[in-house]
Formats: sequence, structure tokens, C-alpha cells
Amino acid sequence: MEIQNEEIIEVEKLLLPEFCHFNEEARRVIKCFENTEILACPGSGKTTILLAKIKLISDRMPLKKGKGICILSHTNVAVDEIKNKLGFNANKILEYPNFVGTIQSFIDRYVVFPYLCGKTKVRIQVTDDKCFAEVFWNECQKGKNRQIKFLIEKGCEIHQQFDSPIDFIKKMYLANGDLYVQGINAKKAGKGTASVKQYNQIIKDLLIDKGVIRYKDAYTYTEEALKEYGEVWNSLLSERFQFVFIDEYQDCSELQRMVIDKLFNNKKTIVQKIGDVDQAIYNNENSKESTWILSDNKISLSGTNRYGQEIADVLIKLRTGNEPILAFRGKRNILPTLIVFNDSTRHQVIDKFIDEIKAYNLHEKFPEGPFKAVGMYKNVTGLKLKNYWENFQDLEASRALTFEGYIINIIQELRKGNIYKIEKIIRKLLCQVCYYMNIVSNDGEGPAFTVSSIKKEIDDHEELDYRSKILEIVHLDNYKYETIYRYLIDMVNSILDIDQIEMPESFWQESSNDKEPLNQVNIYQGCSGIQVDLDTVYKVKGETHIATLYLETEKNRGSDLKRIMPLLENKKVKKWSELHEKSRKCVYVGWSRPSHLLCVAIQESTYIKYEKVFKDWKVIPLV
Repeated sequence: MEIQNEEIIEVEKLLLPEFCHFNEEARRVIKCFENTEILACPGSGKTTILLAKIKLISDRMPLKKGKGICILSHTNVAVDEIKNKLGFNANKILEYPNFVGTIQSFIDRYVVFPYLCGKTKVRIQVTDDKCFAEVFWNECQKGKNRQIKFLIEKGCEIHQQFDSPIDFIKKMYLANGDLYVQGINAKKAGKGTASVKQYNQIIKDLLIDKGVIRYKDAYTYTEEALKEYGEVWNSLLSERFQFVFIDEYQDCSELQRMVIDKLFNNKKTIVQKIGDVDQAIYNNENSKESTWILSDNKISLSGTNRYGQEIADVLIKLRTGNEPILAFRGKRNILPTLIVFNDSTRHQVIDKFIDEIKAYNLHEKFPEGPFKAVGMYKNVTGLKLKNYWENFQDLEASRALTFEGYIINIIQELRKGNIYKIEKIIRKLLCQVCYYMNIVSNDGEGPAFTVSSIKKEIDDHEELDYRSKILEIVHLDNYKYETIYRYLIDMVNSILDIDQIEMPESFWQESSNDKEPLNQVNIYQGCSGIQVDLDTVYKVKGETHIATLYLETEKNRGSDLKRIMPLLENKKVKKWSELHEKSRKCVYVGWSRPSHLLCVAIQESTYIKYEKVFKDWKVIPLV
């Protein structure tokens, strides 16, 4: 497929701001239609470049033999961006024979569910760990499962960190046929024991009799399906799709990569993998990483439109192979800034960051910011986010599937203006209510209890303008807890056409009576009115800030900054561990968020040892 420069100029008018153009590096990537990997530095505009490629392909549709394109990402944001940026052209891309969606939804649709439909005649229900544990525990009450029931009850008695059998079951998993529990070092039952046999049989029975599987079980069934039908699917999908684009490829698990390689025949399908190998930090501090090994034929997008060369020069030292970064904006004349603190001045760090924002007049140039403070750890025994600001709250607990948790998450996203996230949270809530109340699909087709499949049910609701209801939430007079509470109740009742939500008592439990402070959770309000959001690095990946404060945090008797200091000195580390690698990537992601000002808060003890590293930085001592 050949692309002319005139065509790219037309795409620029559609996708780029006035007077902006794709550089030669970007044009080379846009014109490339071969099997390749595209390594993109932070701020390189890879999503816009991908959209340009898609637009140029759509202009040539229908493709030969009626083939389509497959666009895979890790979130549904990709679909929204295609709709927003490509306008009426998006219709071509979102229709058969094309596929646009998440990698997991693709695997579920084309691998897992077709495979499982051959094993059970009931509807497949993909549930979270908590819901699955509750159903599993009910099965344990049957006499034939007394050994596994005893193991669970005894485990709760011995290990006090588990509040209930449900909590214990959530953490159970198999490894090489042995039964383990997360948080307990020793295995709980060996391969071939009665407990393990009953554990496996319950999982099998829940699938066959009730169609219930956990999200994580989908991976196991994927491997089984590929072994049995991999060649058939490879042949069929390679005939359907001419191009496959995988965005944020660095975030793919080993299994997802294996599925992509198995399903697509590279001789018949062009596969392009796009991302930044050094931004593979996944969703939280406990996620295990899966390394993307780049091939020799990779193409690099080394230019960035986000930050100045001052920040780019620091980031290069943290990249694999010290891959270069060229800041198209040149130098911004804002040096990376180091705030040195000790135990007695730690609580002054955020205020000093605000002073720096004011010093460069960023609060007046960009009154909406965002200005953010981020760190690697929030729940450790060492230095963590809460140590910088005592009002910082760990909201992970609120992600438990309680009604309070849903409300808290919605309020957080309302404050950030993330409408698409709010909509997904509501769909997740609807899935959970449907599951407990045994509400099934109207047409009786497909899985009814996944965040994706329930969307059709909502869209088909004749008496409800769902999108308008979502926008109503955004335009509420206030984002107070009670307001959102009442709105959600009414919305769920309306969508599901029920008079009352019937859920377990645990679903309605609340942590406290005072909910109003949730409107300002984890927003530090400076005396000058400048607001600074606090969050983990994992939650701001993909974001662009006007100014970012990176906060040093600790784990396993060492800090993230201490671990990466040799890299900043251009030295090699003899004993490079998994924790070193995770620290490198987290620092790299955190330091590459700001467009203007990068500040780093560092302990005096760390700074004294590595003072020479920061000779080109602006250093502010709070000691």
C-alpha cells in the first residue's frame, strides 16, 4: 500500500491543530505497511500517527478480498478516539469486517466464549474474584467437598489476615498442580490430594452447571482453546484481517502476546506492534511484568512534542539502550528541579512544588493545570505518599465491589472529567446487580454479565437515553456523596426496570457516616489556591501534566530513586533485580508526564550520596 504526501497533508488537516505537521519520522511510520514494531517515546504522538494510518486505510476500503483491519488496545478509549478524531470516517472502521476494541474483548469474543460454548449449554458469566469466591464457598457446603472446606476454614483460623472464607478463596490459585494462597509462603495442598481434586472439580462444575468463570480463568481456557483449535482460528482470522495494529503493546501479558502470535499468520496479515518498552508498568505496584523484547526491524519514534530537551536529556539515561529523544520544542528554559528534604521538612515538599509552579507563572498560563504529585508506593512500611501529606487516602479499598466503592470511584472521575471512565464504572455496577438478581439478556445471546456485553442491553433500552443520563451526572449541581448515591439508585432501577436493588448486605456496607470530604479526596489545596492531585505513578500513565512532582518512596529497605541512581551516573548495576527494573520504569513514566516543569522530591540521605548526578538540575534544599 503506497501513501502519497498529498494524502498525509489532508490527514494533517483532520487530526492536527492548525499550523502543525507530521515530521519526517512520523511520515515514515505512517507510510509503513509491513510487519514491524514501532518504539515510541513519551509524547511522540503515536496515537495520532496510528489514527492517520487508519484513516488512510479507510479511504481505500473495501480492501482486497473484502478483508478488514483489527485495532487492539488495552482500554475502550481507543474506540472513543477513533469516533472523535475521524468523525464520519469512523463508521467504516467500526463496521464489519473490521474490529476495534480491547485485546481481552477480542480474545473473549474469538477464542474463549466460542470454546466454552462447546463445554456448557448455559450462559457464560465472567465474574470478579469476590463473586466467584461466594459461589465457590456455597459449593464447599456440599458433603463431597468437605476436604477443601476444611482447608479453607483452617486457613482462616491460622492466618489472621483473612477476614472470611470468601477472602481466603479469592487468594487461592494453582501453580504446577499445587494449591497456594497469596500472602502465604508455603503451599496449602499438593498435587493429587483430595483438596486439590475438589478445588478443580468445583471450578469445572461451576462452568458446566452455571457457566461461571473468573476473569483470570479465561487465560487458562485461552491456552486450552489455542492448543485444540489454534490452527483453525489462525486460518480464519488471517483471511478476515489484512492489518492488525496493537497499541500499547508493552502492556500485553505473555499470554496475550502468545495469542496474537498464534492467531495471525504474518504471511497473510500485516501486524504492527506499537508502544514504549520502558513504560510497561501495568496497573499497580503488585503487577508482574512481561518484557517486550524488540526485534531488529523496529522503527523508532524518537521525537516528542510534550516536554523540552532539558527533561528529554534526563529520560534518555533511563531508556533501554539509552534510545535518543529529540524535543521538537527545543529547550523550554525550565530546568528539572530537585527538592531535598529530611524528616522534619517532608511536609513542606508539596508547598515548595507550588512555589515553583508560581515562579514560572504556570498557574496563570494554565489555570486548569493539571499539576500532579506522584509516587511509586502508597501502601508500604517505608516512605510512601501519605508521609508527604497525612490526608492522602489509599482508595484501593474503595475498589471493592460495594456501592460505596462505586460512588467513591465515580466522584473521583467526575473531578477529573473522565466521562468515559464514569460510564464504564456504571456498566460494571449493572453487571454485578444483574448477576445477583439473575437478570439475563433480552435476546438470550452471548454473555450477559461482562462490562462489554451489557452495553448492548443498555443501548437497546427503548425508553432510556443512556448517553444523556451519563451526561446528566457530569452536569449535576454538586458531586456530593448523597447526590451521586440517589442518582445511581434511580439510574440502575430505570435501566434494569426494577423497583428495588436486591443485593447482599455486604454490598451496602459503608466505611463511615461522613462522606462529604470525598469531593476533595487526594487534592492538596495550596494557600494560593493552586491544586495538586496526589496519585500513584500507575494511575497517571498516559497522562500529560503541566507540572509533575515525583515523590521518592521506599520498599524492601531501599527507595525507587536510590535504585536508579547508577543509571543517571551512566554506570551498570551488577545485581539488577526485578525491583530495580520496576523502579526504573516507574521513574521513567513519572518523569515523562510534565510538559513544562519536572520536580523530584528526594531525601537528604539519598541526595548526599548522589549529589554529582544533579549538577545540571536546579536544587532547592529544605534542610
